[in-house]
Amino acid sequence: MSRDVLSTIDAPESTTSSKKKDDVVIHVMPAEFYGRKETPKPKLTPAHVPLPVTPAPKPLPKPVAMKKRTKKRRLHPALLVLGPLFLVSLVLAGYFVLQTLPEDLPLVVDIPDEPLPPDVVPPLAPPPVKTIQRGIDTDSDGLTDREEALYGTDFRSPDTDGDTFLDGNEVFHRYDPLGYSPSTLLDTGSVAEFSRADIGYSLLYPVRWKPLVDEDTVHFESGTSAVISLKVEEKPPSNSFEIWYRSDVRDLSFSELSESLTKEGYASYVDNDNFISYLDTGEFVLVFDYDVGEDYTVDYLQTFHMMLNSVVFEAQVN
Repeated sequence: MSRDVLSTIDAPESTTSSKKKDDVVIHVMPAEFYGRKETPKPKLTPAHVPLPVTPAPKPLPKPVAMKKRTKKRRLHPALLVLGPLFLVSLVLAGYFVLQTLPEDLPLVVDIPDEPLPPDVVPPLAPPPVKTIQRGIDTDSDGLTDREEALYGTDFRSPDTDGDTFLDGNEVFHRYDPLGYSPSTLLDTGSVAEFSRADIGYSLLYPVRWKPLVDEDTVHFESGTSAVISLKVEEKPPSNSFEIWYRSDVRDLSFSELSESLTKEGYASYVDNDNFISYLDTGEFVLVFDYDVGEDYTVDYLQTFHMMLNSVVFEAQVN
């Protein structure tokens, strides 16, 4: 098809001609694009190319430990010569020393024919020191379980009679732990009265205990190894207790005693352990001693104070 035909086909219709309904319009490339070469489109490359997977290297075999070659040391030629000479010299020196010793040197062996005397035998080790411990108090009412049995109280109840006072506190003040006021500890029948008419004093003690009199001392045996003793010592009325106490050799210094008053109004001096108490009555001093015995348990400390509080001297007995 010639250019004239193309231009004719592509030319616009004239104003005089009329457009038919069945005419076909064909569009062709415009003239300005003839003779141009088509530029090739760039090739698209993927954004990410996966790397090839290489298999993991096989573990290398363990190196075989090479045995270390030990170099044999050779002795110095001088040692081969001097060594035997040194040994020979030692043997000769020992031989000459033996020749210088006297031939009649006796061999002394001390073998005793008789046993050693007692004063030569080493003394035995002292027994271990036992520590004194507080007796068992199940209900923590101030009375140990052994004291609860003495007074008929319940060791599982701190207030047997339910009067809001602890059983141990009532025994200390000589009240009835099983009933209400005005009943006293003596009314329960659990304690009895002990008196010394020759000296003129009285006190209460558990009825289950046994008093043993020995001149100016009485020992109250508890049925166990514990014993409470009471000894009477004279004191000039003009002297104070401190002067009387310092005038004799005592186990404790006066500064180690604490002063108090008993329930009957007597001055009492007690040591820190509450095992020794001195009761000053004016003309006499009553020495209370609590020996815990072989058990090393303090089972009757509240009873010890009850007995001390119950002492009444002759002036008040009459």
